[in-house]
Amino acid sequence: MELDRAGDSGNLLEVFRETSGEALTDRELLTLILSFTDRAKYSNEIIDSLYDTFGSYSAIFKASHSELEKIPNISQKAVALIVILGKIYRDSIKNSSVSVGEYVEDVGRLFSQILDGT
Repeated sequence: MELDRAGDSGNLLEVFRETSGEALTDRELLTLILSFTDRAKYSNEIIDSLYDTFGSYSAIFKASHSELEKIPNISQKAVALIVILGKIYRDSIKNSSVSVGEYVEDVGRLFSQILDGT
């Protein structure tokens, strides 16, 4: 599937559904996550600030609530979503014998099922 890299969340959601997120870059995944919040129109600015502040995709999801709140234009919903996703990931890895690669694939499938209502 050809992806319009402009960051249209509708296109990103479709690609996510078709590939369980495998075809999306980390930045596109963050854009998709922010599309579920009230600050979607600021996603590029927020994502730039997140990378400038934390340096990497994984570090963003390790950030604390108070650290994330310092990002310009980020909403409480976006902060909560990032913190929750980071905690779910860390807890699942800590409490499971599943490898990181398998876990990421499972999360993609689960998210696709949630979006499809199945």
